[in-house]
Amino acid sequence: MQRLTLINACLQEIWRPHLGDPSLGGIGLTLLYIVASLLFLRAILAQDGWQPRERLMWVACTVILVLLTLNKQLDLQQTIIWVGRCVAKHEGWFDQRLTFQREFGMVILAAVVLAILAFGWICRSVLSANWPLLLGMAMLTLFVVLQITRFEQLAGGMAQTIVALHLHRILEGAALCVLIWSAWRGRLTRR
Repeated sequence: MQRLTLINACLQEIWRPHLGDPSLGGIGLTLLYIVASLLFLRAILAQDGWQPRERLMWVACTVILVLLTLNKQLDLQQTIIWVGRCVAKHEGWFDQRLTFQREFGMVILAAVVLAILAFGWICRSVLSANWPLLLGMAMLTLFVVLQITRFEQLAGGMAQTIVALHLHRILEGAALCVLIWSAWRGRLTRR
């Protein structure tokens, strides 16, 4: 209970509503998220001729995409990092935070891999017909895992070069373009 009180106090101290990335690139990516989310929602609403597993796959991907769209400018992952630092400082383990961060990153990575494998098994009968959707979600998942695990801090060298060149933004934008194409392609092939 004390930790929840501390987390709440840290949230009130740290978080303020603001644009997470007001740069031109950030706004452009946000617009891509919005377009992709709207196309996915439209695809679900026009879901004639889908198998139940295909419908499940598109609904799950749409929920993930809408949540990531909301997160893009609310910057919730940064808020979680700030709250984690605040808690670490108050509880006295701030100096060991990198060890915790590595372990947290590995747990997140393992959870994502297990979720993808389980989801792939459940939807195995419709995977080949929806390969653009899977490719776009795989790219977006890679981007999210890199962001969550704070890849540039954990891996050093090459990872810092990736961040410096903004290749993570290119990966995010390319994933969104593939997802937009996937939703558009799915709409055209179902006519």
